Amino acid sequence: MAGEGAEAIEEFCKELGRRVQFIRDLYRTGRIGLRRGEGLSLALDEAAALAAGDKSSEPFSQELLIRVVNDAHIIYAIAESLETCTKAGLNIAHHLKQLTTGTADYGTPAASNVGTMFLKDFEFEIFIAATLIRHGLMPALPDEPNDPRGDVLFDGIFIEAKHPNSIGQLEKLLRKFNAALRNDRRFGVFAVGLEDAYNLGDRSEFLSQADYQDWLGAKQQGMEAMGLNLVRRAASLPRIAALVQTQSKVEIVGGGTTMRRVGNSVLFDHRSNFSDYEMTARAIAEAFNPRPILYSTLNV
Repeated sequence: MAGEGAEAIEEFCKELGRRVQFIRDLYRTGRIGLRRGEGLSLALDEAAALAAGDKSSEPFSQELLIRVVNDAHIIYAIAESLETCTKAGLNIAHHLKQLTTGTADYGTPAASNVGTMFLKDFEFEIFIAATLIRHGLMPALPDEPNDPRGDVLFDGIFIEAKHPNSIGQLEKLLRKFNAALRNDRRFGVFAVGLEDAYNLGDRSEFLSQADYQDWLGAKQQGMEAMGLNLVRRAASLPRIAALVQTQSKVEIVGGGTTMRRVGNSVLFDHRSNFSDYEMTARAIAEAFNPRPILYSTLNV
């Protein structure tokens, strides 16, 4: 919905309505209840109203407009991942149940008194699986929910998908993941969604692309510095074969809107046993960056 005129907006709304119905049909077929007034249910309601052109019962405000735009793009993205996974035959029933709780405000960390962020956590797992599928790989979801070895499995390598509220959580998660892999004599890929940890939702609207790039550039400087620390820590854990980092944000720039998801990956090629995991880890890493960064080339 990037300011391309009435025809483009009409097409977006039509497809958005189809995706809203697709998600609702999944829940109805699976006999899974949606929690009214919470993240996914609320976002579906907002997206459905926008798709149908229904006027909101709430008084108009810029805050309401931003919320509706945010929810519409997030539902659009969630539906794409769910549809990709279901068409590939993955059993996503467990994830559908967990998606009903939590918020849909990507880039805004949970309040300190909120213990769960299921929607964004489990959507990130589905997004990881869907990204692999779109790149010609066929992942599996572990039979055991919350398998300590990881959330997605491809060709013997587990992928741990995390969507943390702060970077401080990640070192503990890395060590825990490495220990589970070591106990099972496997290698794994650690994937992290960075938007909440770096509070990318602290600003929603930008007057121009230049304005947006100035804000994003300042954010990315901090992200790069902290990201290198995370890379160094992961590289020191011998069972972690690669690190994947993604960034998701609903952008409202100069009147146009979109949800952008970008990714990068680092392949840990510095170990003497690199050949034991290179082929599969590289295939996973390439789904998020066609040319994964080799750790041996970094000056860290």
